[in-house]
Amino acid sequence: MCLGTAGRTREVNVRLKESEPEAYPIVPKEIRWLAIITGGFVAVAGFFALGPYFLMYCSFLIVGAIAQTRFPRWGRWLMWAGSLILILWALPLGVDTVRMWRAIVSRQVTALILVSVLLVLVCDVALVIEALRARRDRLQNLVTDGGTQRGDDLYAASDSPVMRTPPCPL
Repeated sequence: MCLGTAGRTREVNVRLKESEPEAYPIVPKEIRWLAIITGGFVAVAGFFALGPYFLMYCSFLIVGAIAQTRFPRWGRWLMWAGSLILILWALPLGVDTVRMWRAIVSRQVTALILVSVLLVLVCDVALVIEALRARRDRLQNLVTDGGTQRGDDLYAASDSPVMRTPPCPL
């Protein structure tokens, strides 16, 4: 049994886990709050317009925005999934509301739906701009690092602990 490699393997795993947020940067706090407010407002509007099952669709955006600081990859994916679901539901609902606004009895529900569609559009635009900014920053870091990708320099360096560790004789 080789005792010397266990600590070094753990060190390499810790370094790889620390480098993960670089690939999935945390979304700025303002955009996360915009996503939480949008999800909550659309949940209220959808509850009054479509019933309680609409709350399930908004939960993806809210949970993703809350979880994004702890789990950058999953939080980002949940925010994108929630954003996609809400735009697929809110945009047609908003268009129908504008077309038939005189037939809807409650003006408050009409206003809630229109404001929620506007919030979803603003949130989606903010998420797209942030994603483009993060992609530009990642590409710029790739160019300034000399073309090495995440984790490649760990195994390619000659002074790496993985390269110095002798093979374990069995």
